[in-house]
Amino acid sequence: MGAKSPSSTILFFHSQQRDRGPAEEKLRGIYRFARASGWKIVVLEAPTSKGEVRGKICTWQPRGCIVDMNESSKYFTADSLCSTPTVFLDFDSRQARGMTFRVNHDPDAIGALAAKHLQGLGLDNFAFVGYSREWSWSNARKLSFASHLGIAGTRLSSFEFPVETVVPQTVKRRFVQWMSRLDLPCGLLLADDGLAGEVYPVCANLGLNIPQDIAVLGIDDNERLCGNLNPPMSSILLDFSQAGWKAAELLYRVIENPAMNPFVSTYNPLGISPRGSTALKIARENPIANRAGRLVEQFAASGANVAEIASHFKCSRRLVELRFRQSTGHSLLDAIHAARLNTAIELLRSKVAIGDIPSLCGYSSESALKSLFKRRFGKTMSEWRKNWLSHKQ
Repeated sequence: MGAKSPSSTILFFHSQQRDRGPAEEKLRGIYRFARASGWKIVVLEAPTSKGEVRGKICTWQPRGCIVDMNESSKYFTADSLCSTPTVFLDFDSRQARGMTFRVNHDPDAIGALAAKHLQGLGLDNFAFVGYSREWSWSNARKLSFASHLGIAGTRLSSFEFPVETVVPQTVKRRFVQWMSRLDLPCGLLLADDGLAGEVYPVCANLGLNIPQDIAVLGIDDNERLCGNLNPPMSSILLDFSQAGWKAAELLYRVIENPAMNPFVSTYNPLGISPRGSTALKIARENPIANRAGRLVEQFAASGANVAEIASHFKCSRRLVELRFRQSTGHSLLDAIHAARLNTAIELLRSKVAIGDIPSLCGYSSESALKSLFKRRFGKTMSEWRKNWLSHKQ
């Protein structure tokens, strides 16, 4: 009797209690690789013990496993996995002393994007809301954000929520006190979008305006969550589909080469989805800046330039630009480009042809928008739309 052929089954353990979207995107990337490899993917919820992990392995006899980071990660050990080839997605680096094959997000790239976006608003004060150090990925995002803020990062104020699903009232009271002591205006980065559920109500109760007092930036770009906030929340979009594909590709290599030493591969953010929570702030006490900001929002996409915006005032163009920069920390030209890029993002989410987008954003040449878009988001418009559509499907 011939030798038994190896199993084609791959187990995917996951648990996303706060937001299932990332797990679904990762699974989509895994499926893409699995189709080409002839794998059968079996999706399993997170176990509650090492014995349960061992039982699943014995039942399915998989060729390999992919484990998404979750509160049950401590149950996935070499013993419970029965030495089955395994790759961990966004796995806490302290588990298994780091001696595992992992695909993790790149916290440095996230911190760099966040710092650039919030500092670009002309802010001097910054804060971070994350989770306790039991989740090291949250702390890694905070440290990267502080590092890329430079000198401003040495003054970074932060608050950590416990990892429990239900936040104790004592913690909520401390959070209100912390928010009330922030130096304003402030750029606030959240470890993930879910923390908006804590931040937005407190801002409302304290009378803090978003974005005038607190400019809020999330991570994960959960569109259903971000889009339903008031104002809608800007967020960093991570390429979760790429993460799943990389995990599957790495697992394939581990299966083919069991002697390979453990290492960590990373995946990058796609860019920032700008929304109202980080819209350019306009000081109410500066009527020139206030009106100029409204004119930018109204006419930037129609092709208005700095001179045309300034022509609406009886004072000189130089004075209009000076008052606007004093109030917002931005030049009028920066504001015009930012408004046009916001329009471009909205059009990319629609069915408008990419070739028609530059003129609809106010650019006379396609190359001008292409260059600016690539510098801002790190991708071409077609690449951004392709990734966004992949994220949505």
